[in-house]
Amino acid sequence: MPYNHFVASRKHKLQLALGLEKTILRMILESFGLEKYMDELVDSTTNHLKGMKYGRINTSEPTHGVPAHCDHTTMTLLCQLNEVQVLEIEKN
Repeated sequence: MPYNHFVASRKHKLQLALGLEKTILRMILESFGLEKYMDELVDSTTNHLKGMKYGRINTSEPTHGVPAHCDHTTMTLLCQLNEVQVLEIEKN
């Protein structure tokens, strides 16, 4: 039964994330006057959900918690649930 709850919870979170993604994409397209392409864009998009949890580093010194990496997606949703105060984003 716990596994079924996990699957249902994950499915619910995925539906919320997809709804948020569609809302944001619609807002972006509307800002450029391109809302007529929304359905075409959504229909041609494949979604991938990857959950990751990074552990806390036990040090008082500033350090990198996760090595530099690149998310090759249109959109990344990030939820910070602890005392992490910094998120560094590099844009090329």
